[in-house]
This record gives sequence, C-alpha cells and structure tokens, in this order.
Amino acid sequence: MVTGMHRGGTSVLARAVNLLDISAGDPARLMPPTEDNPGGYWENLRVAQLHDELLAHLGGWWSVPPVLEPGWELDPSLSPFWTWGSQLVQDHFEPYGRCFVKDPRLCLLLPFWAVLTPIGPTLHGLRHPGSVASSLARRDGFSAEHGAWLWLRHVDGAAATTPDALVVDYDDWFVDPDVVLERVAGHLGVGEPTRRHRAAVRTWIRDDLRRSDPAAPTGPLAEAAADVHAAVRSRGLPAALDVLAALPFEWRTRPPA
Repeated sequence: MVTGMHRGGTSVLARAVNLLDISAGDPARLMPPTEDNPGGYWENLRVAQLHDELLAHLGGWWSVPPVLEPGWELDPSLSPFWTWGSQLVQDHFEPYGRCFVKDPRLCLLLPFWAVLTPIGPTLHGLRHPGSVASSLARRDGFSAEHGAWLWLRHVDGAAATTPDALVVDYDDWFVDPDVVLERVAGHLGVGEPTRRHRAAVRTWIRDDLRRSDPAAPTGPLAEAAADVHAAVRSRGLPAALDVLAALPFEWRTRPPA
C-alpha cells in the first residue's frame, strides 16, 4: 500500500515502486495523467471510486474526511463495499502478481482493505505541509489552514493505522534518488535495485515535478503541521501522535473555513 496526503508526493513514490517491477494492477484502469499531475497518478480508477463512495457512506468526502472510530471497518453496513472491494482485488490485482494500491484516502481507509486481503509492507509519502497547502490553494482554492488541517488528518490517520510504514519524504527524491530507492526496495524486500532500476528512477525524477514551494505558516494548524512534519521526518509516523496530542481534542471534527 502507498499512502500519503493529496498533493503529497504519493504519485512519485508509487511510480518508483512500479519501476521496481511491482505492478499497479490492471493498466486499463489506471487514472490518466492530467495537467496537475503530468507524470500520472499510478492509481486505480475503480479503487478511487470505491473510496469516494465509501467516504460518502461514512459521512464525509476527500476534502472533509469523517472521523472514524476504531473497528469501523467491521460495520455490517459495509457489506456491499466488502463485495465491491473483493471483486476489485480479484479482477484488477490478483491476475498481475505482486501489486501495490496507491490512494491518499488509504491514510484513512486502509483498515477496510485489511478485512478483505492480506496487506504487505506500507509506504507513506511525506511532503512539507506548506508545499501541500500551496498546491491545494492553487488547484482547489483551499485556505492555508484548511490545507494544513487536511494534511494533519491524513498523517494522523496513517500514524494510527500503519505506524510501521516507511516514511519517504518527497524532497529527498530530488537530493539523492538512489538512496531513497534503496530504502524503498529494502522495505519492500525486493533486493538491491539494479542499474536499470536506478537509471529509470533518475530519468523519471525531474525538477519540474516540484511545483509548489512551502508556504510560511499563517495559523495554528499550519504551525502544528510544520511541527508534525519535522517529527515524522526524523522519527517516523508514531511521532506525529505526540505532537497532535497537544492540539484541542475537537480539532479532527472542526475543519477551518
């Protein structure tokens, strides 16, 4: 599984996994590139559709995700979604050998998939929340505080559900892609990257993929997000929970205007 915040470098991470000869599943179902993401999303369209409808069923949406209680994935009302998800696994992934699933919504919804199929190592794409907020402001018109809140919700969800995920910082790809690729390959247990793997990733990682510089924190959530980013970058996802514990209890349920 490849998780991480929207606009947070998950597509770069997923493509690197793919270049290590792990399949993205049915190629006919991949989300096509867009102007916002010319390198492609490496995301299954049917999985994204399921996630959107599942979030709606749970009372939220990608930009205002619901707060989910432990054990939510076992609710009998999810039976139609279990059937849908199992069919996707059978049709779009199992025929292609070892596969990955990538979607930012997995930060919140990964427990759903754990009910349906064994899940291997998980990777979490991390990007500075200021860069994510700048990208969301340009694409969706979100305020800096809403972008920070949404970033925090996704990191919070990932820390709670996949604390052992390998954190891969987006900016590190542009500093030393070989080192990052080695970390990813080691976590996935696929052996040392070959010269072919390294060359493919170096060719694909281009400076024009970095379109948003970090915005300076302008509010309490943006400041908290910057602190969480520093903690997760140095100590992994569980470190996020230490910082988030200092926020008001209701922060998850109250998105900023």
